[in-house]
Amino acid sequence: QSYVGLGVGGSYTDVDWADKKYGFSTSAFAGLEYAFSKNFALTAQVRWLGTVVDNDTSGACALPSDGSSCIIKFDTDWMNQFQSNVGFSFRF
Repeated sequence: QSYVGLGVGGSYTDVDWADKKYGFSTSAFAGLEYAFSKNFALTAQVRWLGTVVDNDTSGACALPSDGSSCIIKFDTDWMNQFQSNVGFSFRF
């Protein structure tokens, strides 16, 4: 069995680098389910989540293991996240 879906809503982002904490978000996902029996199935899903963020910032980090440092810069109005899941479902 396969499925697809779309979502629309709002997101709360609690990070220092975003100017606004709340923003519009949307998502799209697709998945498969293979039933071994009436109660047990293997599931897999991929998902994309996009959130409106208004930021123009940079940050510095220090990696404690080897003393390396980095500069991270963001100048965007849209943040993308991707996720994939594989698992089992048990119905009772």
